[in-house]
Amino acid sequence: MLKKLELSADDFRELKEYSLEEGVLFLSSPFDRKSVDLLEEIEVPLYKLGSGELNNFDLISYVESTGKPFILSTGMATLDDIKETYDFIENRDNLILLHCITGYPTSFEEANLNFIRTLQDTFDVVIGFSDHSPGIELPIAATALGARVIEKHFTTDKSLPGPDHKASLDPDEFRAMVDAIRNVELAMGDGIRRLSENELAIRDIARKSIVVSSPIRKGEVIREEDLTVKRPGDGIEPKYLKEIAGRVAARDLDVDDVLLYDDLI
Repeated sequence: MLKKLELSADDFRELKEYSLEEGVLFLSSPFDRKSVDLLEEIEVPLYKLGSGELNNFDLISYVESTGKPFILSTGMATLDDIKETYDFIENRDNLILLHCITGYPTSFEEANLNFIRTLQDTFDVVIGFSDHSPGIELPIAATALGARVIEKHFTTDKSLPGPDHKASLDPDEFRAMVDAIRNVELAMGDGIRRLSENELAIRDIARKSIVVSSPIRKGEVIREEDLTVKRPGDGIEPKYLKEIAGRVAARDLDVDDVLLYDDLI
């Protein structure tokens, strides 16, 4: 099966040129030194090593010797396995680790997306997610958890022969996933609470003020039962209602007058 699906060196060169024409970043996953040499020849900007290479220190060293960034998936590995490889790598500034469950497809129950947080807390590198689950939900959720790189298999036809097509996304699904991820990235913000323009515009309408519920004459002591709370929120805030009770009216106040501090003595 692998021999039948194998691409030639010229195929890789053609794919690289086509990617350049289409504005797509071209990269590939080498499984031996010879493959790295070919990818160096066609000048890939970075590498991706699959989960099966996590303990292949010779290949990792050879890729690292190119000086280029490389992505490493962590499927089938314990946290200790990942730590051992992380410690072996010399230039971790070039390393990107992907949380990965090696299953085709991966079930939602085994996805363990919170392991992304474990990787973030343990390793001082960019963390991403290599997803083999059906659909697009998990890459979107991983983005919300802070994943900076998403790997998802892609196909033009899920009925094509081969093991990966059924667990891959078609063009429309892939586009929907990317659009959703971009929206989540925009929505994440920086964690600092600021009032948006929409909130500021709605705040006075949605919030409430202290309002007169019974007529009050000038000079009378305002009782709590003479007051209620209604929209809009352009008067005294309701949290001060008990403090207002006991103050003296500075003018005649009618039912539904929004109470202002100028109305008080």
